[in-house]
Amino acid sequence: MSAFSDRIREELGSGLFKVADLESGPKTFTISHLLEAVRMFKKNVDLLCFKETERQLQVNLSNAKWLIENLGDDPETWRDKRVTLYLAPFEYEGETKQGIRIRLAGADDQPQRGDGSVQIVPPRKNDMNDEIPF
Repeated sequence: MSAFSDRIREELGSGLFKVADLESGPKTFTISHLLEAVRMFKKNVDLLCFKETERQLQVNLSNAKWLIENLGDDPETWRDKRVTLYLAPFEYEGETKQGIRIRLAGADDQPQRGDGSVQIVPPRKNDMNDEIPF
């Protein structure tokens, strides 16, 4: 990113999250609300808003599916949920690119699948008994 771009971003303090914003690592936020069908870039888009920042995440199909599967079908119930934005690879027209994905906050230490989703692993039950009965 150029110095001009950095300065403009700092002055604006808002806008949409971009891949460059997460290159330094994942960021965790609290969901404020979802703005639905906002006219932007000559099309309607959905924007996920957060309490800690004025930046918004344009919700793509992959993230919309994740939100519905993990937080429920009603965006009103997403309020106050903590999520982490992170980068994950995806294939587009034969090229590997980075995209912004969402996971539950605190799920960083859980094993992840190839698509970046979290695989919840239940704790192992220690039912092994090494004693030999005689």
